[in-house]
Amino acid sequence: MGEPGGVLVRVGELGFVEDRGGVVQGFCVMRGASKDAAYGEFNLMLIDEAAYETPIAREAFDFGFQRGFELLRLRKLLAHCLDSEVALRAFLLRSGFVHNGTQREVFWTGGRWHNLDTFSLFAPELRSSLYKKSDAQGELIDEERESALRFPKMGSFKWDWEGVGYTLTIPYG
Repeated sequence: MGEPGGVLVRVGELGFVEDRGGVVQGFCVMRGASKDAAYGEFNLMLIDEAAYETPIAREAFDFGFQRGFELLRLRKLLAHCLDSEVALRAFLLRSGFVHNGTQREVFWTGGRWHNLDTFSLFAPELRSSLYKKSDAQGELIDEERESALRFPKMGSFKWDWEGVGYTLTIPYG
């Protein structure tokens, strides 16, 4: 595939997660990593659900973290899991991912429809530039994680605002 300097978009990179004896325990994938969009999708799939509580999962995650944020210089990683993947969901949350939403009944497997949850993780330096610690930080699951907006007045544009004498230019391609 070449190194990131010469490749603008990576379609996918598949890695095997092995134990010390060389036995495959699962797979990890970095999909659609785009320098232009500055994000990629990281998938970790372990054969045994209990493995998400072991150093094997942490090592595979650290590999994806290093690859995405340090080597490819992405600013955000996305991850997905089915509603039935309880151990993976807990692992993603413990690893700093934030739940962004649920697509209802979009994936068919095992004879039924499943919900698909989406998670995201900002690069550490990007997150710290957007968030700071809150006074109510003690009520959070991870008390060390910044949760209050650093610039609370910064937000989306309110399009129904009417300004007399202003010109708005939006470049669109």
